[in-house]
Amino acid sequence: MKDNHFIEPPASPEQGYHLSKDLADQAITMIRNQKSSSPSKPWFMFYNPVPITPRTTRRRKYIDKYKGKFDDGYDAYRTWVLARMMKRACCRGHQAHAHQPAAEVAGEPGDAVRPWNTLSADEKKLFSRHAEVWPGSPNTPTCRSAA
Repeated sequence: MKDNHFIEPPASPEQGYHLSKDLADQAITMIRNQKSSSPSKPWFMFYNPVPITPRTTRRRKYIDKYKGKFDDGYDAYRTWVLARMMKRACCRGHQAHAHQPAAEVAGEPGDAVRPWNTLSADEKKLFSRHAEVWPGSPNTPTCRSAA
């Protein structure tokens, strides 16, 4: 919806339509229009990309590309990413933060991210699979310049 009016999607999912891409394109258009018509006027935009669920259609080439990459778990992945970032001088002197939300601040105890080594084998398999299929989701946001 835009300004309380329905917007028809320009294509079907089978034709390559991705809701998150469409939302991003709509947001970029709104920002450009605001910037060109009233550049000094304040504005507000609530942008909420579509959450990903295991049931959404995935692109096989991306799933295959990431197969097994997350089998060591999210703790190992976070450590690996931080080391790469520090090597590239993106965040020198930083340390990995506690899991978010941490158990003591989670609204619901079940919402807390548990350390990988405390998960069952089935949970590890499930969460590894979620990480593998994320890049292949048609709803995975893509970066675009608004300039």
